[in-house]
Amino acid sequence: MFLASACERSRDWQRAGELAAEALASYQAAGDPYGVAAALAELGWYDLVHGRLDEAEEHLGEARL
Repeated sequence: MFLASACERSRDWQRAGELAAEALASYQAAGDPYGVAAALAELGWYDLVHGRLDEAEEHLGEARL
């Protein structure tokens, strides 16, 4: 997630999203619910920034669980 945040700060949104998705897969494989929630929230934020409201709602909704 650190690398995704670094890409976000440099406005490399595509790479940030890719890294957040990779982090999500890693957290899911490790069975880390807090990491999964953080990665989903990050993906939801990226969706919001780009106006993908349905995807944002899905990612952020999953992050709350």
